[in-house]
Amino acid sequence: MKKILLSLALLASISFGVSAQGKDGGRRGGDRTKALQELNLTAEQQEKMKALTEDFKTKNSALRSQQRDLRKTHQADIKALLTPEQQVKWQVMVDKKTKGDNRGGKNFGNRNRGGKQMKLDAATTAKLADLKSNFEKEKKAVEMTRISPEVQKERIQALRDKYRTEKRAIIKEARPKKDENRVV
Repeated sequence: MKKILLSLALLASISFGVSAQGKDGGRRGGDRTKALQELNLTAEQQEKMKALTEDFKTKNSALRSQQRDLRKTHQADIKALLTPEQQVKWQVMVDKKTKGDNRGGKNFGNRNRGGKQMKLDAATTAKLADLKSNFEKEKKAVEMTRISPEVQKERIQALRDKYRTEKRAIIKEARPKKDENRVV
């Protein structure tokens, strides 16, 4: 199995390297036909090249699918191992890592609003991360549709407004009431 995965990875890197060459400075999506013309391939070689490429695409697609399934299984196994409190913390850590919020700097680890640190519990932070993740997915879905850019902008703005409203509600719900903290 390891040999197969290794050879597929090697084939993928070689194939991407060849297919990425073109008049646009070697970036992906270049003029592949020009690259093939420069090789002076015979008709037979061209047919074999097409067959190899199609075979690679099918195997690569299957391999990516296996990787997705393996990743999901791995995540499920980890969650099963953890306590409910640890699961919430784990999910927050995973969400930070996948969203790129794991960078250092002045406000590392803080959710700032107007320069004030918002002290939120792990469950609220997880809710916010889940809300953000759903917003990003919905936004990506709108971006992938074949509708006019104006309509896309309107739909994304509506999603953004909905996200902000829900985020404010979650934060407001999580903050202690001023009356509860008063000492009489």
